Amino acid sequence: TALLRLEYYEDYKRNYMMNDLLEWSALYRVLFLNFFQEDLDDLDVGLDAARYQILYRDTVQPSLLELKRLSIEDKFKVLLVIFPNHTAHHPDGPFSYAEELYPFMDAHRQIEERARNAGLPTVDLLPVMRECRRELGPLAVDILHLNPAGHACVSDFLADYLMAHDLVPESRAGRAFFQ
Repeated sequence: TALLRLEYYEDYKRNYMMNDLLEWSALYRVLFLNFFQEDLDDLDVGLDAARYQILYRDTVQPSLLELKRLSIEDKFKVLLVIFPNHTAHHPDGPFSYAEELYPFMDAHRQIEERARNAGLPTVDLLPVMRECRRELGPLAVDILHLNPAGHACVSDFLADYLMAHDLVPESRAGRAFFQ
């Protein structure tokens, strides 16, 4: 299956100029399956679609359901953390964390809905990152990597959130890791 996927994606990149950063992204697969699959089906790119059926199936929702099942079976807690797209890191960039300018809210809502359908809690970092951006300035050095201010913003928020929602595992000595 992995070799078929690789062959498919190489063909897709050649024909549709897909960004290398997206080639194994689960989020991309979710968006592709929901918005672009029919476009690809309508195009004759010389692919034998029967060989690539796994690419046409939603694998994200079953994975979330499996994660929920495992968390119950193995008694661990799960929190799905939604990071904003960091192409908004630069004030002159094409995107912004600003509410009216951030173009990825539908993706955030879709992720939240899928997690909710699987019974998994979520936390969206976009509001937190907006506030930190106002207070601290830029939070990322590029579209993938936070700078020290961005890391501090996320880690401070998540530490408080995890403690407040009883999501911190206890050590063998019985004390919470973050206390």
